[in-house]
Amino acid sequence: KQSKSQYLDQDWQLSEEDEKDNKGSGKKDNENQTASQPEVIYPCFALMYRLRKEYMDTTIEVAIADHNSYCKNFKRLINSEIITLRNLKGFVLLWAGLSATDKEDTRAEIKAFLEEDPLITKDMIEKWEIIDLEPKEEVDDDVDMNRLADSDEPAQDAPISSTSSSSVL
Repeated sequence: KQSKSQYLDQDWQLSEEDEKDNKGSGKKDNENQTASQPEVIYPCFALMYRLRKEYMDTTIEVAIADHNSYCKNFKRLINSEIITLRNLKGFVLLWAGLSATDKEDTRAEIKAFLEEDPLITKDMIEKWEIIDLEPKEEVDDDVDMNRLADSDEPAQDAPISSTSSSSVL
């Protein structure tokens, strides 16, 4: 009796029609492709929001629905999630570029997003911060992952205009 991997590793001769439909097990093909193709790193950012204290205990479903509807207009925005940390509530929005050289366009799209996000225009956000998630050569073990929750700096005041955001980002 053959094992599954031995069975899949056999060199099968398929008809032309079957060859078109065959996706294969992917085992050999994936190994060869990853060895020959260099890793492509796409620009990634996290946009962090902290809600104002007066919105911590109230229901904000309508504002969240408006925010989620607005998010659909941005193709580089991957996800928007509500987070709670200790007694603080906020949002994490993950952004990714469409190509390896898309960093400035992605950053520009985030700036455009900030101008009209319903959470900001309704003055519900106390602080916001953009974090570049690009892998660094050295990782600083002393980085405080809770800095947005514990610190007033370097996060930005939420109400922005196009002139003030350009100096921050």
